[in-house]
Amino acid sequence: MFTQDYERSSLIQQILSAKSQEEVTRLIDTSLNWTRSDILGESGLKSFVDRILNEIRQSDPWVQSAEQWSNLKMAKIYFNRILRGFSEPAY
Repeated sequence: MFTQDYERSSLIQQILSAKSQEEVTRLIDTSLNWTRSDILGESGLKSFVDRILNEIRQSDPWVQSAEQWSNLKMAKIYFNRILRGFSEPAY
């Protein structure tokens, strides 16, 4: 069964384990496409992204390896870009 908490936790763990920035963005896209199509509407998806961003912002760089911290920074950039897309008008 899908729960947002489980999906967020799983995605963050996958981001931490990613071997490249491209893998980070691919993991995020895959997760959001699955989540969007099966479970949440746009407002729920925005909330999902906001919560992931909050968790990433609270991460302590001192307990992460350099690669993990780089992955979290990439995820933060990518999630912020996604959030900006929610605020752009549809044409």
